[in-house]
Amino acid sequence: MVLSNDNPDLHSFDQLSAVVAASTDTRMTKRALHVATQLTIHGIADKAEAFIKALRETTKNQLAQNYLIRLENIRANLGGQDIWNKAQQPDHILRHLLGFNSIYLPHPDSRHLIIVFAAAYNNFGVSFPLLHLTLSKSPVAILYIKNPGKGLYCTGSPSMGGDIDEMGLYLKKFCEDKRFSRVSVLGFSSGGYASLFAAGCIGASSFIGFGIRTDWSLSCPHPISPGRVSPEADQYASNTLANLRHAENMANIGQGSLYYGASDLLDTYQAENMRDLPNFKVHRVANSQHNVILSLAAENRFAAALDEIL
Repeated sequence: MVLSNDNPDLHSFDQLSAVVAASTDTRMTKRALHVATQLTIHGIADKAEAFIKALRETTKNQLAQNYLIRLENIRANLGGQDIWNKAQQPDHILRHLLGFNSIYLPHPDSRHLIIVFAAAYNNFGVSFPLLHLTLSKSPVAILYIKNPGKGLYCTGSPSMGGDIDEMGLYLKKFCEDKRFSRVSVLGFSSGGYASLFAAGCIGASSFIGFGIRTDWSLSCPHPISPGRVSPEADQYASNTLANLRHAENMANIGQGSLYYGASDLLDTYQAENMRDLPNFKVHRVANSQHNVILSLAAENRFAAALDEIL
């Protein structure tokens, strides 16, 4: 399976095409489990259902069976609406959502904006096309902010500034100029710190974070994330990388909700760091690792979490 950008997990149309092509081989391998996972989180519901069923029929390994059952639950709960066929159309919005540029989708009948920050793999735990199908069920404008491979947004985002501080000011002005009456912000994983920082700058009506950083100060007990994206030393000089619990503008956020996997010690610290703030709620998700979105989806709770802002 040849995937784009030298990163097999970076969500793009090329990656989606390669995953669909690889789904013809139903022999039980680690590669097959990866394909099943990607079909599921891309929202290719029909192909994912058939592929998972075929894999389950080829193995008696209980760990593999348990994983495939979990994937099937995620697939059934997240659904998908002909994403593969629509994404093949060059000008279709779902195709553009798999691109690497930020994209603003206004809505003529709504003054509610949702800002979504991409994580390092150009996704949101699930693919942007699948997330978009959920968010666009309500009349909202949506701004998807991307910077794949620069998941911390320490270099800002193209056309929005060269660091986190400039990006926060850009988004504040953007929301003021567009005169939105309500702004909600979503963040996940390595896009999470920047999303929370921006929500404070904007004075967002609501914020939801999934497995995010809230403290990236040099005095943080865990300033570096082994195996995850972390700031370079010089990025502390050019960005406001702080413990956001103590940032005054966190009080400007109407309501914040943080979901974290109870089995991830780093995420536990980061979420619990905000627990006592009066405008924040912290949700512990049992038996979950870092990708708490997939854990919520397996339990049919992800859509309900998003309902907080919809």
